[in-house]
Amino acid sequence: MTTHHYIKQQKHERDKMMKFLLGLDRQSHDNTVTIDRTNIQSLEFDETEVIRILSDFQAIGYIRIIRKSPNNDLSMCATVELLSPCLQYFESKRNTRNTKFKHIVWEFIKFIIPVSISIVALLKSFGLF
Repeated sequence: MTTHHYIKQQKHERDKMMKFLLGLDRQSHDNTVTIDRTNIQSLEFDETEVIRILSDFQAIGYIRIIRKSPNNDLSMCATVELLSPCLQYFESKRNTRNTKFKHIVWEFIKFIIPVSISIVALLKSFGLF
């Protein structure tokens, strides 16, 4: 597996897990969710992958794991607090994509105007225009 394919797969896993977490029922007084073996069945991940992704999310600062099994599995339900970066994940991702698109369009405009002027000037100098 190439590095590019591996990174793309990790992004897909992260997006899928984020969508799963945001889709869970939250406690009314805070943004905590519980994860157990029954509610991860809809995911295509096994328990070790779920625990790994949750640990990665905690390291990044998307979530805070309040309680989990001492065996590092889902033998007892895990309680997770969804932090602000997690709650705004897809909005932030969309904004980043829009910003990149606007930047690419702006760079293209900055490129095409001088090139067009140069081509017109070249055609005019040869009397073709």
